[in-house]
Amino acid sequence: MDILAQFPNSRVINIVADVDDIVNRYMRTTAHFPAYLKLDWMNGSETEYGKMLYQLSKRWGLFFTVRDVWEHLHSGDFYQHVETQIKNNMALRNQTDDSRVITVSYREYRKMKEFIV
Repeated sequence: MDILAQFPNSRVINIVADVDDIVNRYMRTTAHFPAYLKLDWMNGSETEYGKMLYQLSKRWGLFFTVRDVWEHLHSGDFYQHVETQIKNNMALRNQTDDSRVITVSYREYRKMKEFIV
């Protein structure tokens, strides 16, 4: 896990769930997040990505989504892309074998608490 390389003294809680549930929630929520944010506090509008979003805003207006941007940049099925990414992430989480990492489901609060204490 990359996070362990950057933070070797940390503990990581991997929360896993049913892939279909996560994909459906993503499609109802995150896929609809606004894509055009200036992020001037971190010079976002001056990055290549920020400039591309600005050009899209001139064409589409300001109310386009993360999904709209993905579909503009890629060919293919956005749902399938999200599902594949989530499946791959879940597989990696389930394969992690490190004493600094625990993999649990959403409601395993006792395991999480015992791990961090």
